[in-house]
Amino acid sequence: MREELLAFRGVTRSFLSGEGEINALSNITFSIRSGEFIAIVGASGSGKSTLLNIIGCLDHPTSGSYIINGIETIKLGAEQLSRLRREYFGFVFQRYNLISHLNAIENVEVPAVYAGIYRNQRHTRARDLLIKLGLSERLHHLPGQLSGGQQQRISIARALINGGEIILADEPTGALDTKNGQEIIQILHELHAHGHTVIVVTHDRHVAANADRVIEMSDGVIVKDYTRDLMSGDSPTSPRKIDSFRATIGSKSSSDMMVPGYSGPVVKILASRIFLFIEAFHMARRALLSHKMRSLLTMLGVIIGIASVVSTAAIGEGGKRYVLTDIKSIGANTINIYPGRGWGDSHASTIHTLVPGDAEALSTKDYVDSVTPLVAQNSFVQYGNINARVVVSGVGENFFNVRGFIMSEGIAFGADDVGRQAQVAVIDNNTRNKIFANRRSALGEVIMVGGLPCIVIGIVADNKNIFDDPSNLNVWIPYSTASSRLFGVNHLKSIIVRIREGQSGELADADIKKY
Repeated sequence: MREELLAFRGVTRSFLSGEGEINALSNITFSIRSGEFIAIVGASGSGKSTLLNIIGCLDHPTSGSYIINGIETIKLGAEQLSRLRREYFGFVFQRYNLISHLNAIENVEVPAVYAGIYRNQRHTRARDLLIKLGLSERLHHLPGQLSGGQQQRISIARALINGGEIILADEPTGALDTKNGQEIIQILHELHAHGHTVIVVTHDRHVAANADRVIEMSDGVIVKDYTRDLMSGDSPTSPRKIDSFRATIGSKSSSDMMVPGYSGPVVKILASRIFLFIEAFHMARRALLSHKMRSLLTMLGVIIGIASVVSTAAIGEGGKRYVLTDIKSIGANTINIYPGRGWGDSHASTIHTLVPGDAEALSTKDYVDSVTPLVAQNSFVQYGNINARVVVSGVGENFFNVRGFIMSEGIAFGADDVGRQAQVAVIDNNTRNKIFANRRSALGEVIMVGGLPCIVIGIVADNKNIFDDPSNLNVWIPYSTASSRLFGVNHLKSIIVRIREGQSGELADADIKKY
């Protein structure tokens, strides 16, 4: 009695579609014994190809149990299923699935590469298989140089290279004429007679007639499962033809031909991975060289794609840093204090309770780095016969530190200048270019700021950022000078507070409001 090799128990395979869930297989239960020749038949859409994919571990059941030689596959991972495919199955496809840039021997060798078989051994075995299949004159031909029948013979040799016990053939004669189709069926008979389990999926009743068991499917279920008696006489399984395969197919398996010279599990794993890497590199190099234009275009596409991504990322990062620099330049850790109840308060301009004493009091807070009062008005600056409209700001000695301004020439005024209401001024580069265009230096020159003579002692370097109006002309003088001698006010427009590094801006904001 033959052993049970494959067993299906209530297997269902479902797929999701726009109309809901569709069952390609429904509650399939049957078994296959070692050495059987089985034909799975049915119309298109009957589920036979889905069943073959599950048998060959190319797909997995949605529910139920599928057992291979006592091994339950339903919970196996991808690597374990791959190992089962490699050890138990050989695949013969309708469209051959040969690699176009590899010759006959190299195509047959492909499964042996992934099985880790040593190059010389797999080359010899592939050559012997092709010779026995009648391709001794076509060993080094590419698939495009061979007929359909010859390509299918290569596909069969590829299925046998690892000594697969189970041969799965999906419409093996579908793309062949009658003569070549009969030759392929004869080869399958010979493999069956030698002890292989052969499973053929076909819609051709003439092909199915060669099997000794037929499983008929319809709408995802098995409607018939019967055995038949083969005709007597000189069948394709005659001893003469069987013996022609015996020396080649024999009892060799992939484990008999692994890379020699290694022992121990760790060493074997390491050697296997090195071996696979070398083989994969060799195959990749061959593929690239055999399709030079395609490889060039692919590389060009990858280069353009990577360059685009890198450029986009670089532009984004550059823009981010530019904005952060601008924010830092205006004081990312600064708080501006204005009179009134909030933005849009119509009475804010009439509230005069913000005074220099408030700035002095805030400067004593632990979380404060520096404070500057601010009063400002639009006014005119005159130098000789040149007039310009400017923004005149009265500020404290810490203003330039609070705003992060740097002097390109001269110095900023200090606490002593603020205390004695000194008539000194710091101008920006726009103002210098406007009223001192023809002079080598503006330092020490006297300008009339709203009718008040002031000596230019410093020029602020360009501070280009997206938050400042580049068309403004700015002049800064001590707030004490601006309040008493220019604007005639004793209150402030605002106070700017710079928070110490590491201090919480939210806590500082809350404390300032409370104060």
